[in-house]
Amino acid sequence: MIGYLLTLPLVFLYADFIVNIVCGIQYPQAANVLRLLLLGVFFVGANAFRIQFLLICGRTDIYSKLHITAASFGLPLIFILIHYYSYLGAALATIIIEAAVIITTLYIQKNT
Repeated sequence: MIGYLLTLPLVFLYADFIVNIVCGIQYPQAANVLRLLLLGVFFVGANAFRIQFLLICGRTDIYSKLHITAASFGLPLIFILIHYYSYLGAALATIIIEAAVIITTLYIQKNT
């Protein structure tokens, strides 16, 4: 977790440099999308313990329903946002889906 918390801000700060290394050229749009996707990565990391807790407690039914629902809403959302916003839409859809998963997981844990 410490590595995760240290890595996210570093990748955010050095996104331009990282994209330059990977792409071989300056590509500011890709660096900005990388920064956006880090928010999705944050949500996944912040929710990892809660999701694992569902499995440990034997609540595989909730785990399965949560992820099937996220996929059912997420896949059309990705197609719609990509259609209107291209690569930025894919990043936004990822953030929305992961935020919905963490909010739903928090709600489930509070009410069960």
